[in-house]
Amino acid sequence: MTSTERSRLRRSRMSPQERTAYQMKYANKRRLDLIKVLAPDGRCAKCGDSVGHEALEVNHVDGIDFDHNKLAPHRRHARYWREYNAGVLLNALCQPCNGSDGQRFRLRTRKAA
Repeated sequence: MTSTERSRLRRSRMSPQERTAYQMKYANKRRLDLIKVLAPDGRCAKCGDSVGHEALEVNHVDGIDFDHNKLAPHRRHARYWREYNAGVLLNALCQPCNGSDGQRFRLRTRKAA
């Protein structure tokens, strides 16, 4: 039995609550891994404050073309990784800077590349 098969078997035996907790833990790990790539020193790209990786958020420089609230966290962070690998401009901002930066793109979509 391969490790992939063992993982699938283990997840199939989980209750819905255990599966949700597992997905949230995995989503948070993927988010932190991406933020460590975007900001290795744990600093906000806009204001330069050193707030640590846990307090930083992923920001799309050119705005987004989807509603991130409609995606589950594990799917959202998988999408962020796909976009990062595809060359979409991302950076890591602290929560206040990300909120103010997002105001520029309300009701607009990402610029064509």
